[in-house]
Amino acid sequence: MDVSGFSYPSGHASISVTFLAIAVVLSRTVPAAWRVALVVAGAVLAAAIGLSRVYLRVHYLSDVIGGWAVGLGAFSLCGAVALVVDYLRNNWPGAQSAEARPGAS
Repeated sequence: MDVSGFSYPSGHASISVTFLAIAVVLSRTVPAAWRVALVVAGAVLAAAIGLSRVYLRVHYLSDVIGGWAVGLGAFSLCGAVALVVDYLRNNWPGAQSAEARPGAS
């Protein structure tokens, strides 16, 4: 493998956090018995991808941890934006409650 160039943060580790984020989002749609298993599977996959980069000597552990931090930061930012949008959508002056909207059941 060609390992020349900059390696901080690990892009593979950053992207691998996406699997964890997808597992967290999907855990809201599955039965309760599967939630923990789904999130643990996402975390194990993210850890395996990051640690395989260290095992293959393509990155240092600090590069992988930095990549995980970047991925978690991006996921946290998206979650924060979603919370703000949800809050504004439900509390904006003149917004109707869900019961008052036409077609709401």
